[in-house]
Amino acid sequence: MVKQLLVSKGFTYVEMLFVLSIISILIFLQTQRVTFDKNELNSANLKVNNLIMQFNYLKSKAIKDQQSITLLFNDFSTQIRVK
Repeated sequence: MVKQLLVSKGFTYVEMLFVLSIISILIFLQTQRVTFDKNELNSANLKVNNLIMQFNYLKSKAIKDQQSITLLFNDFSTQIRVK
């Protein structure tokens, strides 16, 4: 009488370690990207707040001097001209 061995169709430990290492690397890269995006967002918020303060300054200066001001925005430039 010959006994047949049952063959299991599961993962081996090496395959499981390989899959878990790939998943952990992907999670690590994703968390680094999220923190990088938060830093960019804070920088963008600071720039916008600075621009708003400059606009308020120009507005109050124009009111004080009783003059009008014109802001010129160019499409392909990062500069704003004030007249």
